[in-house]
Amino acid sequence: MLGRIQAHALQFDADLLVSADIDSTRRVLQGLPAQSRVVIVGGDGSLHQWLPELVEGPFSVGLVPLGTGNDTARALGLRHLSWKQALTHALTAPAQACDLGQLEVEDLIKGQRLYWFISSLAAGFDAEISARAQPTRFGLPRYLAATLLAIRDLRCQRMQLHVDGQDWPAAEVVLASALNTRTYGSGMPMTPDASMHDGKLNLVQIQRFSRLGLLGMLPLMLIGKHRWHHKVKHQMFQSLRAQCAVSVALAVDGEPVPSASRWQVRVVPAALQVVDHLGS
Repeated sequence: MLGRIQAHALQFDADLLVSADIDSTRRVLQGLPAQSRVVIVGGDGSLHQWLPELVEGPFSVGLVPLGTGNDTARALGLRHLSWKQALTHALTAPAQACDLGQLEVEDLIKGQRLYWFISSLAAGFDAEISARAQPTRFGLPRYLAATLLAIRDLRCQRMQLHVDGQDWPAAEVVLASALNTRTYGSGMPMTPDASMHDGKLNLVQIQRFSRLGLLGMLPLMLIGKHRWHHKVKHQMFQSLRAQCAVSVALAVDGEPVPSASRWQVRVVPAALQVVDHLGS
């Protein structure tokens, strides 16, 4: 596959970099001229790990979705393309501005830590799933298997949210996650109305369930019908603060980050130029 991708890229005078490690690729990106077109061959995790450099460039970004989650590719309308079609499109099509999210975590040891995300911030139950799903690479089945394990070890947390200047009542929650794309977890339609171009993120809060109740909710989440349940709250927002008595599992774009008891989330409108295939 690598040889075929390289041969196809050479037709467009594009250089192919095979990443030895994250840091070496970051150094390469930091040395590129501003406005360069950077094409990522991989999934959400591959794109996520270089977001700071891609924004800083600034660069325009194309994506060839060969990952396991590919929720960003779904949002960009790329999932139906073959790798060759996706690569051609990524190298030649114009880019459009899309929103990104920022997670700021209060780390007692390292101080404030900042993480970019393009698809999702998971906080609570779904971040636990991401951590459990990391060792395997089987797309949606790995998430379903990790979900069953997380339900077995379910822990709800009392959480206080401050959303766009308004205090939400403190509540025992399963999760309180923010999405920039319609799906996460390899295609779960958590926020079907989400857009990467509206200057908003989408907050989903699911309040306390028993293990059996949450297991019954899972089929509704898989088809996007969970939103009408009385224990599910959804709101578009620009910024929020969250506070818990204990540390809560967190993940950005499916990649676990250190747990925290306090964090902030904000949208950064039109932060990145990305090649999409919507309406094509």
